[in-house]
Amino acid sequence: MFKTLIEKKYKKFSADRNVTIFERLTIIRFGSEKAAKEIVTSLAIDGVLTDEGMTALLELMYLDKFFAIFQPLLKVKGFKSLFQELTCIKPRAKKVLAGMNNQEIDMLLHYFENFATDETISDLLPFSNGKSRRAFKWIENSNVTSKERIAKEIGIDKETLNKWLKFYFKRRFDNSRKITLKEYFEIMLRFSLTKKDEVKTIKNDIESFSKRLETDLVHNRSSLLTDERLEGLNEKSLKENLDIQKLDSDMKKIPFSLKEKIIGKMS
Repeated sequence: MFKTLIEKKYKKFSADRNVTIFERLTIIRFGSEKAAKEIVTSLAIDGVLTDEGMTALLELMYLDKFFAIFQPLLKVKGFKSLFQELTCIKPRAKKVLAGMNNQEIDMLLHYFENFATDETISDLLPFSNGKSRRAFKWIENSNVTSKERIAKEIGIDKETLNKWLKFYFKRRFDNSRKITLKEYFEIMLRFSLTKKDEVKTIKNDIESFSKRLETDLVHNRSSLLTDERLEGLNEKSLKENLDIQKLDSDMKKIPFSLKEKIIGKMS
């Protein structure tokens, strides 16, 4: 029913799996495949759902408000913007759910109940029926970005990024033209988390972590002198201490985790 719509309107996210899952949702909502086809056909123009038709269908399925919660995630362009959007989901969800009536909430619960028992949907999901290993392998090997894009996202030049990569990963990324999704997250986490930090730090206070990415990820070495933990140091003594700790380098800018390492050794 939705193949034409998905291919023409949402080509970027097109996949037979997505089409089939959405078809199954319409059948769950309207009770049968025949009833679902009748509803979709009534909303189509010349056999194709327009944007307006799709909006009307989402409303009939009680998915328009649910979609409003997560739709901004489709526009995420990187690590930093991902966490910016994640900080907005909770308050957005509270606001949306507060405006839903009992019928809408009951239908969403009905969807979830059917997702758990529907064999067609279960077979299509990548993490079901022993498919998780293949899914993780796909993530591990997917070429999704490059050094140029990572440097631009962070707000530094490629030369500085290469120095950061060499500091943390030695020569591992020297000749890497493409960075996989797994490597990308590994790199960004190494830049933004200290050894004392754990991934649960992100989960427990995602707002603070998002703010760190936005305002505390990149530093000039001279900015260390403004940190209250290094009170009393001047440029000369800072340089001497960096040399002693073997932390000095030709990097004009350093990431959050290196800044914290330096301060930890000198304070």
